[in-house]
Amino acid sequence: MRVVRYLVIVVPCLMLAAALPQVFLPKRWQEIRPGQHRQSVIAVLGVPDADYFNAKQFDGWLNPFYLGASTMTVRYAPKSDVVEAVQIRTQWGLSYRDWS
Repeated sequence: MRVVRYLVIVVPCLMLAAALPQVFLPKRWQEIRPGQHRQSVIAVLGVPDADYFNAKQFDGWLNPFYLGASTMTVRYAPKSDVVEAVQIRTQWGLSYRDWS
């Protein structure tokens, strides 16, 4: 019986903790779409936290929280400054610090 009570309390708390990073994503992240130019992306999001445009054709922004971060990676078309793909992820731990 104690195990059931424990699970009734712990499982919802874990689910809430896993969902919170998505709830608190910056709203401006939703404004970035394929086809936009890099200048307009930077105008909306500000200077990237990881600027690998010249080396690897992507920029990255992060929204850290206690045990990790939500990261947004904007990939550009080869030899262009046009957005090709946008990826938003939640990364637990400190691995978000390694953008390479």
